[in-house]
Amino acid sequence: MEKRKYLYYHLKDIDKNKNNLIYNYIIDNRIDHNENKNGLLLNLSNLSDYHVDELYNLYNLKESKINYDLSSFKSVKPEKKKEKKKIYKKYELNKLEKLILSYS
Repeated sequence: MEKRKYLYYHLKDIDKNKNNLIYNYIIDNRIDHNENKNGLLLNLSNLSDYHVDELYNLYNLKESKINYDLSSFKSVKPEKKKEKKKIYKKYELNKLEKLILSYS
């Protein structure tokens, strides 16, 4: 449990190279996560001990041991999701509803 807490408090403070390593590890191992335009959300409490250990090792990896050859990593582009077209129903307002909406 200590490694989970350590990762929780320290993953936000990593440099770009380690961030890319960890991101690629998560994607390549198909670890359950949520991704949006602000970044990646990873639930550490649901993560197996093996993956927690690997993430911990990647975080504590020394700069001299990082392989900067980015050709070994496949680039992952987030898929654009098709927006569902919203369908609105026609609705006739009664007098009370019109009055209430006029105040807002």
